Amino acid sequence: MRGLVFVTSDSSLQLQDDIQVPKPTSEELLVRVSHCGVCGTDLHIMQGHFPVAARSTLVLGHEFTGWLIDGDGSQPSKGKSNTPVFVNPNGQCGYCNECQRGLVHFCPQRTLGAGAVGLARDGGWAEFVAVPANQVHRMPKDLPVSTGILVEPISCVLHGYDRLFTAGAAKQLDPTDSVLILGAGIIGLLWACLLHQRGYRTIHISDISPERRQAVENLKLDGVLPRQPTELLSNTYQLIVDCTGVPKALESAYKSLSSGGILCVFGCAPEGVKLNLPYYDLVNREITVVFCRVNQFASDRAIDLTYQLHRQGYLDFNRLGIQVYPLDQHQKAFETLGKRQAPKVAFQLG
Repeated sequence: MRGLVFVTSDSSLQLQDDIQVPKPTSEELLVRVSHCGVCGTDLHIMQGHFPVAARSTLVLGHEFTGWLIDGDGSQPSKGKSNTPVFVNPNGQCGYCNECQRGLVHFCPQRTLGAGAVGLARDGGWAEFVAVPANQVHRMPKDLPVSTGILVEPISCVLHGYDRLFTAGAAKQLDPTDSVLILGAGIIGLLWACLLHQRGYRTIHISDISPERRQAVENLKLDGVLPRQPTELLSNTYQLIVDCTGVPKALESAYKSLSSGGILCVFGCAPEGVKLNLPYYDLVNREITVVFCRVNQFASDRAIDLTYQLHRQGYLDFNRLGIQVYPLDQHQKAFETLGKRQAPKVAFQLG
């Protein structure tokens, strides 16, 4: 089979056509991959910022959908493939203190354990992948299988939205409030879609890239507008959601947060990166700061939400600016993403 292989020794990528199709164990299922997204986490891994399992090669990709294949994988082309599925890339042990408390996204096995797809075991940048059976979820048959690559990022956004309520912060929020989202990548756009679906109509999305600000315009959502970072001080916001992971962007935008406002720190940054916020001002203006870490194993809820957003017209790839490439154009895909010319890129394999 064909796949894009990450070589850990020199952080290179190799397109290979002779990878052996994996044979699933009794606790695994074989999936023929349809589409797989490229996440910021993948880029951090390739740049050496985030760790992966200690192995010489690894197929990355943790945002993917496909079809179930019957059999042991010896003849995948003859297996049935009419069941569309989404794969939750996160594993869990079920026994540690975090799992027992229901905080499964803190399980030590989540990122580098045996079930961590695309981090500790091969992921979706290949035509076939064997995954733990308990991490496979059926998708609605009238949800396009390509749209399923958004389930994983939507599950992360849904967890962030839930965190606002868990922290009690959202009791202060009202759909008439003004919201600022930092970063017009796919995560920022999905935050805008979710908030718009929930009734918010004053949503500004800031980005330094003209192409990504155009992507905000292309959403054509009432009340969702692009902003340049230099324009932010002329507005006041009750909620700021950072989707950049860039401390300077957040520290600058913080000045636009109203008293009693909420700061949601959602973007990922490499270990060691520091965030500098004014302690006295945080206390004096009663600012609520909410941090979020990936998704809380909300796959079924995320699939339902993805289906709702799809039916309501939010997830059209053209409107979201998602560009899809075959694997043999992976260099062009990474160049497009690296130059911030598109909010998201994905690979089509099936």
